[in-house]
Amino acid sequence: MKLQCDWNDAFQQARRGKTSFIEKKMDHVYHNVLYPQIFNLCKSSDLAYDICSIAITKFWEKFYVKEHELPKDVDSYLFIMTRNAYRQYHKMESKRNDIITSLDEDRLKMALENTGRGDYDSNMEYDEKELYYRALENAFNKMGEKCKEILKRNIIEKQKIRSLALEMGFSTENAASQKKISCVKKLKKLVFIELSQLKCESADKYGNK
Repeated sequence: MKLQCDWNDAFQQARRGKTSFIEKKMDHVYHNVLYPQIFNLCKSSDLAYDICSIAITKFWEKFYVKEHELPKDVDSYLFIMTRNAYRQYHKMESKRNDIITSLDEDRLKMALENTGRGDYDSNMEYDEKELYYRALENAFNKMGEKCKEILKRNIIEKQKIRSLALEMGFSTENAASQKKISCVKKLKKLVFIELSQLKCESADKYGNK
């Protein structure tokens, strides 16, 4: 069935419980507007997907959950949101890597050992470094158990990859090393996603841009 409704109609249908129209429109703008443009910029399908997903989530929260008035050109607005998310990724990338590689030992231990305070004051306005710490802890908690274990034992306990390979059942030392590299990449990607969400929440709460 050919979709005839515009964005306003699609949102009205969704609020009445009929989501097929909004799903088709979201799918269309993702495949035909957002993903191709962002992929051309970053040359990574995984990163393009993550950035588009962040923008779409923010769009959904603002215009569906909070019911703000829709812009006149939704496709263009969504593309601008996605492009801004891509720019934010590059802005945060070097800082994010610095935080991950040079965190003070006590705070890194709290994150990797899953013993972070967990009592952040919901009324406080975090400075940027504190947001990175919190994003790191949230990201680490979403890692698989094998990644958690190898990062804890190698980074915190200073255990050599050779002994880890034997104790954790890897077929070779290289397999353990590649797993660690994969886990670090995953952690960095999750930190970016968590940090984007925390910054968005902070902006909503305090009216920051």
